[in-house]
Amino acid sequence: MKIAYFGGDMFFPCMQSLLKNKHELVALFTSKEKLQSYESQHVCKQAKLLGIPIYDSKPTVKDLQKLYTMDCDLILSAGYGYKIPSWEDSGIKYAINVHPSLLPIGAGPAPLPYIIMNGLRKTGVTIHKISQEWDGGDIIFNESFSLFGNENLEYLFCESQRLAVNLVDQFLESPDELWANAYAQLKGDRQYWPMPGELDFKANFADDLETIDRCLRAHRFVDGEGNIEYISNVSCWKQDHNHSPGEILSEDNGVHLVASSEGMVFFKLNKKSPYKFTYVK
Repeated sequence: MKIAYFGGDMFFPCMQSLLKNKHELVALFTSKEKLQSYESQHVCKQAKLLGIPIYDSKPTVKDLQKLYTMDCDLILSAGYGYKIPSWEDSGIKYAINVHPSLLPIGAGPAPLPYIIMNGLRKTGVTIHKISQEWDGGDIIFNESFSLFGNENLEYLFCESQRLAVNLVDQFLESPDELWANAYAQLKGDRQYWPMPGELDFKANFADDLETIDRCLRAHRFVDGEGNIEYISNVSCWKQDHNHSPGEILSEDNGVHLVASSEGMVFFKLNKKSPYKFTYVK
């Protein structure tokens, strides 16, 4: 199948799976902001290696018409920041989006930290038809996994990537049947979560222990070179003390013990180098 890939590095394993399964990528669309940061380095390197044209501006109807002249069968959006214009009259047969939540809950550009902050007991990945409502198209299918209240954001990223690859592969095995059986989202159940601000999920050690625990587990920072910082092994307990909230009582090799208003907070700050991939040639 000939496919136009819309997205950055979050779901780069999906792009690799398409190539390994001998599908042809006719174009890569990524946002200008991601093109200038770590967020698109892998998809762009793969595209350049194979001579796939790269577009970084907001897509237009003319872009979709051009894709049709390239015999494009499928638009695959995965972590793409721009709205894709109405495509139904372009001649392209399918247009799907990969979304890391169980829609209609968790629509929006960055659902993963909200999943932790809202204390959900289950999440997953959804494949849905692209519509003009953000993450609002008919659901083709999804896959879920249970949450037990100790997951961090790094785990949700990795698990979402794994499920996304499986679901995209399944769709491409029988696209006509799955497309025909898609069903509308229940609008009454829709929850849209906006892009969080820089301080929305920052731990405040004056908060209650449950909130601190969730904020720490929702922490994930990636610097300009792709180095990843995240927190694991969070443990909180109530304890009387005379320390100020946020006072670091001990720190050794990333392991912290910090005072809070209600007690003590223990966690490990992890740092790792960017993901390493073997590119498809």
